[in-house]
Amino acid sequence: MKRKMLVFVMLFVFCLSYTCGGETFKLKSPTTAASLSFCSMVLPSLPLVVCSSVDGMNGFVGPVCVGSCVSGVIVGPSVGHFYAGNYMRGFVSVGLRAGIAGLGFLGVVETYSSDIGGAIICAVIGGVTCIALLASGIYDIWTCPDAVRKYNKSVRGYGGLYLAPEINIENESYGLTLGYSF
Repeated sequence: MKRKMLVFVMLFVFCLSYTCGGETFKLKSPTTAASLSFCSMVLPSLPLVVCSSVDGMNGFVGPVCVGSCVSGVIVGPSVGHFYAGNYMRGFVSVGLRAGIAGLGFLGVVETYSSDIGGAIICAVIGGVTCIALLASGIYDIWTCPDAVRKYNKSVRGYGGLYLAPEINIENESYGLTLGYSF
């Protein structure tokens, strides 16, 4: 009986190392990805809200508050894609939002410095820029759980051969099973 158990343990270890390839991957949570993206977008914006709402500040918004808000809006929504291992999508999204923010800032500065339109056109350009940034961020937050599901599917290794031990306790027999997962 001890010999059979030793053979079984050896087969099990061999099969485990063969099916896993020596590496172990943990599945990731889609909820965690969405939470990371949402919190990374909202939390850096809080200093801006606090600085502008405190009575003693009189509307003073320091560069740190603005920088944290801008970084939160530009980089924050892509954190879920980075968590899912989808780095290309994360970098493309960050670049897109940085481009939108840069064009909006340049449009506001150019309009304000020239005599073309004044405050109303500055407000419209700023509003359109904010809406575009928020829409892009919400889209990234919405799609990052799918990126995690794709990651989990690739880690599970669907569509491959596997080798597993087979044990029959009634007959005291053991063996190997070769299978294919779809």
